[in-house]
Amino acid sequence: MTLESQAVANLPIQGRNLVALTALAPGVTGLGLVGGSPGSAADNFSTETQVNASANGRGSVGNMYVVYGMDVTSDIRPGVLNLTPNPDAIQEIAIQPNTFSVEYGRASSVQTVMSSKYGTDQFHGNVSDYYTYQGFWAGTEFLHRYKPFHSNNFSGSVGGPVIPHHQFFFFFAIEPLRSSASSGSSSQTFEDAAFTQFAQQNFPNTVGTHLLTKYAPSGATVTSVAKTAADIFPTTCGTAATANLPCNTRMIDNGVFNASSFRNGLQWNTRIDKYFGKDRIYGNLYRTTLDTGGPSVRPAFSSTSRFVTDSLQANETHTISPTTLNEAIFGYLHTAQLSLARCINPRSGSPHAQIWLRGPAWRRSCAIRARVQSAQL
Repeated sequence: MTLESQAVANLPIQGRNLVALTALAPGVTGLGLVGGSPGSAADNFSTETQVNASANGRGSVGNMYVVYGMDVTSDIRPGVLNLTPNPDAIQEIAIQPNTFSVEYGRASSVQTVMSSKYGTDQFHGNVSDYYTYQGFWAGTEFLHRYKPFHSNNFSGSVGGPVIPHHQFFFFFAIEPLRSSASSGSSSQTFEDAAFTQFAQQNFPNTVGTHLLTKYAPSGATVTSVAKTAADIFPTTCGTAATANLPCNTRMIDNGVFNASSFRNGLQWNTRIDKYFGKDRIYGNLYRTTLDTGGPSVRPAFSSTSRFVTDSLQANETHTISPTTLNEAIFGYLHTAQLSLARCINPRSGSPHAQIWLRGPAWRRSCAIRARVQSAQL
């Protein structure tokens, strides 16, 4: 099954993700796009996009995905792709079940081959916005009202000559995503303002009081008092052992916190083509970033995860004769998951570093930075 750019533009594609079409090809069965990978969703911004599709009895782990000659199938998780291009940057998509060839020898199930757009002597491009929110979704027999959400999936592209009439062309495409969804109400436990006030009056210069003051909970609705001083210090409250903390002081509250998670992505690619008689040189660069997370009852501790995919292709093709070509190809694909680290100064309780680091390494880095900062004070 082969689809040209016009057909791709007119089809209602789930999440504007081209691989959602895989399950529609003859001989292919499956559900199409599915979740399960970190940061995954039905869009073009996941570092790992999982596709439930198989051809003629072969498993989905035998699937292969190619973007203009570059294999973007994961080396770690077979059948999962690390780069999903913006449909406005694709000229053609071909879904081939069990068509084995030397060119795509790694595939034993579905081969999905995408060809990228390129510049020509005429300028061309497009701009679009795909918007949805809970009001556009019809109710079901079991669910009539959805939690609030919205999504703006923008897209734009432009291509043309770098220098007119010199066989030197460019193409550029960009796809931003801005979306959020209500995660509903969550139960939270946090210190009561009365306890913070007591600490400020009796221990104004301690690190503990500074943390309670600077990182106070916000946006939560108190529903009940979980513990008073009498519950925590049943035999010593009101005495010198607890700095005469009154036994009826509210210490810990139960509350409800309403939050909305966000999913913001950006993908762009640029391609340059140059022709020299019997030679053609082109380079194609993709970069995809995805930020996911949500607010915390303590705003300073809101979490954010970043997923990054970088892809670079370079190609030189020399025409030896009408039936013989010599082609040299270079490809680079890199994915990473990063965490936003906020390191706390051990003396003042204030953040002294905010850095993107890979995986759990931020804890170790923060500890090192905290020790260095402490030694400097």
